[in-house]
Amino acid sequence: NTGKSTLLNLLTDSDVYVKNELFATLDPTARKFEIEGIEFLLVDTVGFLQDLPHNLIEAFKSTLESAINCDLALIVCDATGEYDMQMQTTLQTLREMDFSSPYLQEQTNEKILYVVIAGDRGLAGGYNSNVLKLVLSCIEGKTATVLPMGKKTVEYFQSRNIPVLDTRDATAADVSIGDCFTIAKEVCRQFKSGTFDSVYVAYTDFESVLTQTARKRQLLPLSPRETKEKNHQITLYEPDSETVFETIIPEYLGGVIYGALCESRASEQAARRTA
Repeated sequence: NTGKSTLLNLLTDSDVYVKNELFATLDPTARKFEIEGIEFLLVDTVGFLQDLPHNLIEAFKSTLESAINCDLALIVCDATGEYDMQMQTTLQTLREMDFSSPYLQEQTNEKILYVVIAGDRGLAGGYNSNVLKLVLSCIEGKTATVLPMGKKTVEYFQSRNIPVLDTRDATAADVSIGDCFTIAKEVCRQFKSGTFDSVYVAYTDFESVLTQTARKRQLLPLSPRETKEKNHQITLYEPDSETVFETIIPEYLGGVIYGALCESRASEQAARRTA
């Protein structure tokens, strides 16, 4: 219930039923409207259903048939701030439906890539050393490559003859949100091509001004978090889940990397205050 029918009413001056309830939209609704003399046919279909039993999904897919021949698929997104939770729920549900994607396939884990976020200079207590030692302990005895953010990351791993993938983002202070999305797309490309079997991001989690903890998080392959909840929040994608999934995963991972960068920057500032 993200507002698709409301948008249809706004654009076409219609009075389609709108209510925040389960099964508010069951059948596709088509309306004609014009923009600058150009005629459009707008179709409102089922897109977001909550607590829908898996055995009923096939029955509702018929409502999406009108999207197959569309010229433009307009995806109305929920901006509640629970994107990560919704993504994890979707991953779990897709696996239960035998959904297949290269981003979900477990590999041999012989070739590992670590996106490592540290600082550009010292005098920050254990901020740099903790995350760098964490990664070193994780890759010991394995075939691993590092994609560094921060001059200290580059110096640390090059001095130990550990392969460094790219140094374009070596200055952590200059890395932008756009750079994080560029990194995510390159990581996805290399994972799909088989260059790496798994990808992690290592960063420092800001817990408080006095406490910052070095952590690692698996980026690829995507692994849904285990949950005891039986009723899942299910999303039906237009035109189909595979197409949308392949498109949003690099964007999702870009957000994860940027979030890790923000946590690390906050941790660095706190560490310098208490060093």
